[in-house]
Amino acid sequence: MTFKKIVLTITICAIILYVMGLLFPMNLEKESMEGKNGFMDLLLHNSKAELLSLIMGTITLGIYSLIYLFINFFTMGIITATLMSDNNSVAEVLRMFIVHGIFEIPAMILTIALGIYIPWKLIGMLRKKSWNRTAMKNMARIFVVIVVLTILAAAVESFITPNFI
Repeated sequence: MTFKKIVLTITICAIILYVMGLLFPMNLEKESMEGKNGFMDLLLHNSKAELLSLIMGTITLGIYSLIYLFINFFTMGIITATLMSDNNSVAEVLRMFIVHGIFEIPAMILTIALGIYIPWKLIGMLRKKSWNRTAMKNMARIFVVIVVLTILAAAVESFITPNFI
């Protein structure tokens, strides 16, 4: 399976999980964001989560990445439903997510897809007993894109999103 097909499949699954989460509003405790929305805090938190997903996804042949997919997108749906049930308008809820989500969501989807793609590509290389430098370069490029998107998401979430809430 090509990386593009994996990304498309992950994106479709993410949308389905998000919609499923919308069906389950919960009375969630509001977490204090004091001291947790600084650029470095957000960057380190998201970087650790993505790196863990890549490493564990590789070790577990993509299973951990699928769990990461489920938890993140189902939870986003639940949070959205909960915020909307608290008399927030759809526009208000979107303002909370969309600005930094433009960068963070693609970074998450690419991370999940790469966490599934890497182990299967490595297994293919081991079976053929040949090292595919092009595939390795492409994986490295995708990783760089994830890093850039994560940095942009942290910057937007810490400096711009608070102005929209």
